[in-house]
Amino acid sequence: MRLCGTYTWFGYLEAFEDKLRAIRAAGFNTICTFWTPEMEDSDGPRAGQQEAADRYGLYLEHAHLGYYRANLLWEDTLDGSSVRDGYIGDIRLAATGNVKTLVIHPCEIYPPDMRRYDIFRNNMRRISDVCADTGVRLAVENLGENTTVRMIINDLKDNPNVGLCFDSGHNNVAAGDCFDLLDEFRDRIFATHIHDNDGIKDLHLLPYHEGCCLNWRHFIDAIDDTDFDGSLMLEACYPLDYDKFTGENDEEWAVPPYPMEEWLTEAKTSCDRIYGERDA
Repeated sequence: MRLCGTYTWFGYLEAFEDKLRAIRAAGFNTICTFWTPEMEDSDGPRAGQQEAADRYGLYLEHAHLGYYRANLLWEDTLDGSSVRDGYIGDIRLAATGNVKTLVIHPCEIYPPDMRRYDIFRNNMRRISDVCADTGVRLAVENLGENTTVRMIINDLKDNPNVGLCFDSGHNNVAAGDCFDLLDEFRDRIFATHIHDNDGIKDLHLLPYHEGCCLNWRHFIDAIDDTDFDGSLMLEACYPLDYDKFTGENDEEWAVPPYPMEEWLTEAKTSCDRIYGERDA
């Protein structure tokens, strides 16, 4: 199958259902949302997001847990326990909302201190146990390097509800043209994040954007050799300076210069082009 999906946050401040309508009109099959209370102001109550997607012929394939405090999972503190318990609550809410897969960042970008890995692993064990109990799958995302995600998935391999979210842009910065993660976890790939960059900086641009260098032919060959049967889920947005934009205010926000429908058409074309590499 050639399923294409996109995050519902792609650089445009439009009403949630207006975005869903435009995403479906552009030809996408699936979506992903941010599974955080802060995004409910724009995307509505999380427990109803799958139902909203259904109304527009879309499937909420996975949702993304918050990550701005992920480093606290590595600390044996009240704050660390609070973040862990917050994720557990998010997982239980996903189960009631019929969301089958959640993506988690094991840290913000890089592990804060590998000497604390045992603390982190214990927190992840408690989080993943709730996933097993509720039936929600937990997809651990590769970030600034690929060693940590390998350790986590291998340490929790006895839990079938723990797998990989393969992020193409992060992998391009961390490993270039090497897609060993896909081969290593070929039977545990639960989600993808698809975006492009220059191999140096995590830019979250559309595939094939000018100046980007990800080898999409090698990527599609590698993922075709796995058991993954989900969407190529675009986690790209209209070009944005992430060094300036914090999401906390609109000071560095610039309204994109063309309609979101036009951007979504370009996005869908880029996703189709990746699939087209199979025939090239």
